Amino acid sequence: MLGVGIFELLMIFVVALLVLGPDQLPKAARALAKMLFELRKVSEDLRLTVMGAQHEVNDGLPKLPLHDPPG
Repeated sequence: MLGVGIFELLMIFVVALLVLGPDQLPKAARALAKMLFELRKVSEDLRLTVMGAQHEVNDGLPKLPLHDPPG
């Protein structure tokens, strides 16, 4: 997981708890999760758009034979 072990995650959690406090930490976690969900959704949309454009370009190209037929 990106080279982050359990100790590093625990340290990030402790620092976040100290900086944000116990009241703000759940709100920040929810906001981060929502942001990551939106980023994943936009990334998937972009991937599908690029793949669709690639198929459109490939469909418009003339089909070339893979090899010369014998004879």
